[in-house]
Amino acid sequence: MDYNTVRKRELRINNLKLAKRLARDYDPLRKTIILLPGGGGSLLERSEEKYDNPNPGSFEYEEVWIDLGIFKPARDAHKLEIQDDGRDKGDKIIIPNGPLDFLVKPYDGTKKFFKLRDYNYIGYGFDWRRPLNECAKLLEEFLLEFKSLVMAKGEENPLKRTTLICHSHGGLIATLFLQNIFHGTNPTPSAVSQWIDKVITVATPFYANSGHIRRYYRGEKMLNMLGYKKKRLAQIMSTLPGPYIFLYLDKDTYNQDVGDLEISEYPMVDADDESIDVDPYNPLSWSRFPDWINNHYITEAKKIRRKYTRRLSKSVRDRIYHLRGVEDKRTLNRLRWKNIDGSSFDPRYDKAPIKIKNSDYGPGDGTVPAWGARLAQIPLERTYDLKKAKKHMDLMEHEETLEVIRFTIENNRLPKKMSVKNKKYLGIKSASGPTVDNFLLGIENGTISVNSKKASDPKIWRALISSMV
Repeated sequence: MDYNTVRKRELRINNLKLAKRLARDYDPLRKTIILLPGGGGSLLERSEEKYDNPNPGSFEYEEVWIDLGIFKPARDAHKLEIQDDGRDKGDKIIIPNGPLDFLVKPYDGTKKFFKLRDYNYIGYGFDWRRPLNECAKLLEEFLLEFKSLVMAKGEENPLKRTTLICHSHGGLIATLFLQNIFHGTNPTPSAVSQWIDKVITVATPFYANSGHIRRYYRGEKMLNMLGYKKKRLAQIMSTLPGPYIFLYLDKDTYNQDVGDLEISEYPMVDADDESIDVDPYNPLSWSRFPDWINNHYITEAKKIRRKYTRRLSKSVRDRIYHLRGVEDKRTLNRLRWKNIDGSSFDPRYDKAPIKIKNSDYGPGDGTVPAWGARLAQIPLERTYDLKKAKKHMDLMEHEETLEVIRFTIENNRLPKKMSVKNKKYLGIKSASGPTVDNFLLGIENGTISVNSKKASDPKIWRALISSMV
């Protein structure tokens, strides 16, 4: 069998295992929550052997994102590369396996909150490196498997009482799933309920991620500090089709949705002449990128955004709710892109050509500007601005967020007013900046090894993960 056939086979086997686990523990008297993590928030496992294994489901897998292998000498981040022919590096197979699960479990606070309140609950991982289309299709197949397994036991369709709660990247997967099922149709509310009860997104970058463009120039800051070469990391990131969707929105989508976007002008301009709009999806702008960028992936990402922003029927829109962070007023709401010769860019000496003025900051969660975290077609009255939950990575484990989600599921509407005085973050707190810096310096100079106690400090890992997810 060819590589792609084997990889898809393994993904479907893994999907079925997860559906069986949810169906096995399913209580028909309880509502069901399926969590879709943020980008980089899903655990990825890599086969120990090449793809040419004739026995379905017989591969042995090991974690590749994230565990101690991220450090030297394993350099697991290098293994995330996708080759030009679409194969994972070394002709191995990489599959998702739920949310991250090493020392720090980033969504453990979410899980505990809903389990304690008697919901059926599972975390559904996806390969965030791959195109949204693939991830959305696998989600659809997972839901169908879950439905089939439950109804085979004589129970009612469980999807009628199932809510997808989606952090960041996960919200894009869920939105595209809805488009795949319902675009171009005008289903009745009853028909929609055969597939889903609600979709609730939290900090989803529908239109913008403030910092992602820099990764194509200089890699990932935290991995760079762990000793990875900036150029090599930037090159690896350019091989991953999925995250290209995090570039600021294309001009066509802006023109389509500007009336409802809560911004008055196109948010990406030339750094030296702000009267010039610069669309990162327009081929005329591509000379500004380093020469390792993948133009085809940029084009495909634009098609995906044009697809998930298409207008849905009211019966589907009525199932969608958005929660967003607005309290970090230092979130970049506008980007200024310098017109450089990308072919000569060298991460060893050159800074990313993104310039910033004080006027470019505004409300958001530090990663996603508030205006980018809501689909334009969803009314503002079905968008909740979090009042205490602040940081992008922490939103999904904050008690305020979770209480708003619970209220919405139980009452089929957002709360008009939610008391936040005593609401708190339920996850593991991050180590301080100086503590993390000293740790990374110790790793780099060899005074701290991967086997040392500090290398397994959950607070340090929380800080590392928060910067990369």
